[in-house]
Amino acid sequence: MREYLRPLREAGLAQVMCRASVAGEAPAEVDYALLAWIARIVAVAAGDAAPSYRPCCIDASFLSHLVQLSSYDEGPLLAKQFLHRNGIVLVVEPHLRGTRLDGAAIMTADGVPIIGLTLRYDRVDHFWFTLLHELGHVARHLHGAGEIVDREIGQRAAAKDPREREADLFAEEAIADTQTLRDAGLLDRPTAAGVEALATALRVHPALVAGRVRRECGNYRLLSELANAKGVKAVWGLET
Repeated sequence: MREYLRPLREAGLAQVMCRASVAGEAPAEVDYALLAWIARIVAVAAGDAAPSYRPCCIDASFLSHLVQLSSYDEGPLLAKQFLHRNGIVLVVEPHLRGTRLDGAAIMTADGVPIIGLTLRYDRVDHFWFTLLHELGHVARHLHGAGEIVDREIGQRAAAKDPREREADLFAEEAIADTQTLRDAGLLDRPTAAGVEALATALRVHPALVAGRVRRECGNYRLLSELANAKGVKAVWGLET
């Protein structure tokens, strides 16, 4: 285990991780599984030399370009390339059993931001929301070497940690702000046709708008035929 966790020490994360409670009340073996997963993410990222990261690069134009990549079938891979050009390394690694892990945002001692995703759910909206959520952590919360591990992204996590709600808001605003949804009539009358029209106007995948409407309305039974669009794992060459 000591040798396996070497990437964490080399990245300057070991002390931070020892102080962080990454698994709450989970059994010790889950804590170890989380550490092992993060070590794997850091090790893979270490072999992916990216340009220097500039925190100021994550602006409105950056986010608009990133989200619009969702309209392409190979959007997740295009997102990885786009992030890499801006000094952010994206690594996909399946979660380990029992961790219920969605993703993590990591900043190494050398100032390299790493986003790790598990693709625990093979849904287009979940991939993009989780990616944007972790990017929110990079932009707003990781100002030195450290990590934030998201075992479950959503209202329960946000209720426990205000940083989680802030990252949720970051992701929501990047897709479509509340006023945009209201102006499109989707909060009063959330229809598939309305979602498709707004998605076309925003140049994003309809699943992102459908997922955004569901979150805003607090009703996850809405627009299931659009929000549950699958296929992300196939893009990454993973089994579903």
